[in-house]
Amino acid sequence: MLRKISTKSIISNPHINIIEDDVKDKSGNISSYILFDKKNLEGVTVIVINKDNKFLMCKDYSYPQQKKLIQFCEGAIEQNEKPLEAAKREMREELGAIARKINKIGEFLAMPRRSSARMHVFLAEDIEIGCQQLEDSESINLASYSKNEIINLIKNGKIVQNNTLSALMIYEAIHH
Repeated sequence: MLRKISTKSIISNPHINIIEDDVKDKSGNISSYILFDKKNLEGVTVIVINKDNKFLMCKDYSYPQQKKLIQFCEGAIEQNEKPLEAAKREMREELGAIARKINKIGEFLAMPRRSSARMHVFLAEDIEIGCQQLEDSESINLASYSKNEIINLIKNGKIVQNNTLSALMIYEAIHH
């Protein structure tokens, strides 16, 4: 177990806080531990299933990857927003969708070695599609896939985004 001795902020801006803690281990050795503060790191991942029993997914441009990633609808929980409210908002923004049935099916630690932040996973069904409400920095195309198509995309390295893979495992665990 590590015991915190001191902490300092390395980077702080509206998007992220990175802090460095000096910690002491059980042998008395002192080292530095870099982690993300919780600011804006709680989030939601929404699994959306359409009337054809297909998963509605986003092909979302990732700047660090310099390509579009296939993933479920997701985003940060804003200050004073509840996870369910964030899930509904993200669906409206990214998919242009409203769900008549939406339930939380689980959660997971987003980056357990660097943060205490959680991702809340929702399942949305009985949806109505309208117009996307994308932010200026977003470039999202929509696609729908059967479960078998998703499995093949994962096998072929086309779906690699950690939140999507984790959410899909939660979905599978409750639907088996």
